[in-house]
Amino acid sequence: MTNIETLGTRIAKAMIKEDNAVAKARLTTLEKVGNEVIKAAQSGITKADLKPLRASIIAQYIDAGNEESSAKVQASQVMRLVKVAANLDKKLSEYHEIQTVEDGIAVMSHAVSYATSLKTAYEALAIPKADDVASDDEVASESESSEPLASEASEIGHLFSEFLQKAFDNGHTKMEIAHYLAEVSIDLHRDAA
Repeated sequence: MTNIETLGTRIAKAMIKEDNAVAKARLTTLEKVGNEVIKAAQSGITKADLKPLRASIIAQYIDAGNEESSAKVQASQVMRLVKVAANLDKKLSEYHEIQTVEDGIAVMSHAVSYATSLKTAYEALAIPKADDVASDDEVASESESSEPLASEASEIGHLFSEFLQKAFDNGHTKMEIAHYLAEVSIDLHRDAA
């Protein structure tokens, strides 16, 4: 094996260890969030507590140096876990067949145990929309080149906040994101000229 191959092997191993460390830290965070949600559900959290809890999560997240949009997304994701665990949302409870707090905790814990991030736990607990499941005829008749109408297009700010959230969820720092955005901005300006 050449020195370059050896170096490549060492670098790849270091990257894999870093990826594993990030995944483990993310899982540990998700487990901690799940444990706090269980404690809240067991302590008898009520619907009246939801709004102040969400506000507190947002405030703490912003105080830690995160963007408000990211804080709101994170808080919404946590609140779904709380609503399921504490059996506080009629539609979620009906969909997941939750009748007691213990049922809710079991459903939420199951979702968290299979999730890779807070977002995937949040998505696992979502109620599928009826229009999310297309029939075979609808799939066959839909054109591959169809684009959304202007009225159906997502706001660019919303798309950007989703990008930021995914970047943070994947362990990227604010500085890495800023550098990437600077490069994209330069490329876009160059292409527009």
